[in-house]
Amino acid sequence: MDVNDVLLLASAVVLGLVWWRRCSKTGGVDRTLVIVTDADLIHDALVKQGPMFASRPADSPIRLLFSVGKCTVNSAPYGPLWRALRRNFVAEIVSPQRVKGFSWIREWAMGNHLRRIRAEHAKTGAVRMMASCRLTICSILICICFGAKIPDELIVEIEEVMSAGTDTSATALEWVMMHLILDPAAQERVYDEVVAKAGKTARITEADVEALPYLQRFLEGGEGHDTDITGTRALRMMPFGAGRRICPAATLGVLHIQLTLANMIRELRWTPPAGEGPPDPTETFAFTVVMKNSLRAGIVERNQPPPVAAH
Repeated sequence: MDVNDVLLLASAVVLGLVWWRRCSKTGGVDRTLVIVTDADLIHDALVKQGPMFASRPADSPIRLLFSVGKCTVNSAPYGPLWRALRRNFVAEIVSPQRVKGFSWIREWAMGNHLRRIRAEHAKTGAVRMMASCRLTICSILICICFGAKIPDELIVEIEEVMSAGTDTSATALEWVMMHLILDPAAQERVYDEVVAKAGKTARITEADVEALPYLQRFLEGGEGHDTDITGTRALRMMPFGAGRRICPAATLGVLHIQLTLANMIRELRWTPPAGEGPPDPTETFAFTVVMKNSLRAGIVERNQPPPVAAH
């Protein structure tokens, strides 16, 4: 290789890096980013004007790699391909028959979840809510994909690529648990409802959580709020999106949130960690709107009496 070849190769590398850097940020075209924060405007755009905003912008090379050339249910342009992908996904993964068939995975994951929580609290004096819930939700989804139980150490290695399916549910659980820690009376009401329906020791089933109206109302915005989590009527919260591109597995995500919450509240009483103040509700933006300071929680076994308040 002579000097000219080296110069030509170096020039190609430099031009390639410049192109990649620009396209990775813009998708090869200039973009204007518009952030909408008003709930009424979001509802108008995603629900009332759904078809207009149902497609996806041009992708960068990196996004094209992960979206298989915009041929996934999340990335495909709005139209016949997207409808076919969504229809196949619903039929094969989240139909009532399929969801019922995956109950053994959820039972296994809930047992692991509670064991990890107890072990972490015994070791550190606190439970990292987001990390714990994220790993559990991810384990359920990965086992659904492969049809087998996957060890935690392997799940940790691949959970980053499952962020769209795990972060929404885990974030919702973190916010709900923060409110229940701040409101012990509401936490006890959820506990009473779960125990009245499922007992103190029996497995909590999918049918059980569907018959827990207070827990469901709390998930959808708190006691007294008539909130539609799909955003069809109005938007108070949208953990799974809204409108035509709402997550096709939203019902599955809600089920996982309900089961995880019901199991955690029935088994354990949740408090701020010893020596720490109440959780900080400050928000920040990530893949979803998350707690700026991730929730850390203390636990007390339900078979122990509650601590006596200091006077």
